[in-house]
Amino acid sequence: MKKFFYAVALLLAVAACKPSGDYYEAPKTPNKLSCKMKSAGWQLLFDGKTMNGWRSAKHEGFPEEGWTVADGMLQVWENGGAESTHGGDLITEKQYENFWLSVDFKITPGANSGIKYFVRPDLYTVKEASAIGCEFQILDDELHPDAKLGTAGNRTLGSLYDLITSDKSQAPFDKEGWNTAWVKVNGNHVEHWLNGVKVVEYERNCQMFNSLVGCSKYKNWENFGNHQKGHILLQEHGNQVFYRNVMIKELPATVAETKPVQTLAERYDMEKGWTTLWDGTGAENWVMVKDGEPFPQKGWGIVDDMIVSNPTPDNKSGYGTDVMTAKTYTNFIFTAEFHLTEAANGGIKYFINPGTFKDPSIGCEFQVLDDYLHPDATKGVAGCRTCASLYDLIKADKADANYTVDGWNTATILVDGNHVEHWLNGVKVVEYERNTQMFNALVKYSKFRDKEGFGNFGSGHILLQNHWDTVYYKNIKIKEL
Repeated sequence: MKKFFYAVALLLAVAACKPSGDYYEAPKTPNKLSCKMKSAGWQLLFDGKTMNGWRSAKHEGFPEEGWTVADGMLQVWENGGAESTHGGDLITEKQYENFWLSVDFKITPGANSGIKYFVRPDLYTVKEASAIGCEFQILDDELHPDAKLGTAGNRTLGSLYDLITSDKSQAPFDKEGWNTAWVKVNGNHVEHWLNGVKVVEYERNCQMFNSLVGCSKYKNWENFGNHQKGHILLQEHGNQVFYRNVMIKELPATVAETKPVQTLAERYDMEKGWTTLWDGTGAENWVMVKDGEPFPQKGWGIVDDMIVSNPTPDNKSGYGTDVMTAKTYTNFIFTAEFHLTEAANGGIKYFINPGTFKDPSIGCEFQVLDDYLHPDATKGVAGCRTCASLYDLIKADKADANYTVDGWNTATILVDGNHVEHWLNGVKVVEYERNTQMFNALVKYSKFRDKEGFGNFGSGHILLQNHWDTVYYKNIKIKEL
């Protein structure tokens, strides 16, 4: 009879714990999952008593010092704030791919620690510092100096450390009590949450992310943040920090969406709707950027069906001789053919709003450059000033674009809401999303860091830059979307 009642009880328990989908609740008892949490797929990574499932980031086994398990908490020892020198970091024995990680943490005054993911000690050998991986920063922003280091606050609490500043304007935080960090990873989409409020959101394995990494302290770590899976890490940074309720829910494997590479003609009707901005017969669609006066008599020339930047010795003002469309544009496909002369530098800019910045020519730029002879090609970060790049932000991938400095090239700029693409000779070479945390973080690393709202305007003029070099343009037209 006892066996019968035991079997019935077991069946009822199993039935009660059937899968219930995307569910989360804070543990009522530390380090204990409710039946609903278990049925939703949650697992404890820390049981409050042992460190089963964890090991040192630098060797097998658990560190002999630097960490204590007591009273249901995992405690990092105080050791003067040195990074990974007193026991070192802890990592999960298992690697994770798609997941929802939840960690309760409590800091002490001036403390620094972190929760890292996609950590791969087998690929990145680090001797005297913390193991390498994407990091949800744990920090006392008021007292620890790291909050003022980095770029634009990207080392503060909740931030993607050294890359994206967390937006904590709506996130509650108890400096003396317990707080909850979430890291959600679904394929290439990643989110940081602090106490139930999303504070960071980004996409990895894309040009924007790779360009951002190229500006950060991780620039020399190949494929940083782009691994399919990795360990979870708790950082030992020599400050007293407490952790509990460390738990994870593995999410279904993300099936990569294999979209066929489409030309613009396959996505848009390219046969009609075009407006000619230059056909070789007149310059009425163009005005000077500096004061809105008609097309300048100096600094530019009209040769046959071409418009050419052709500075004269008495007119070398980079501002005064830039020309822009008389009209502003919001969503569009802009195209122009350009021909470089030896070592020439020019540019096609968009979202130009004179009067917004001291320099009226500030805007996103499709760089026009002789990559082989002009020195700008070797400046900036990782090639972000080469031809067709989003100047000083994202390097163009021109591997298949048949770029030439001896003949004509075709530049195409697509703006569809916040989605922007650069095309060179019919090949997409740059793609990004503006008005996002990742774009704004990238801007903060660039020469435009002090230009509030750079690249995020709803509309603007299109500009041809006169960089005191001779560049020819023809067949300039635009299609408004």
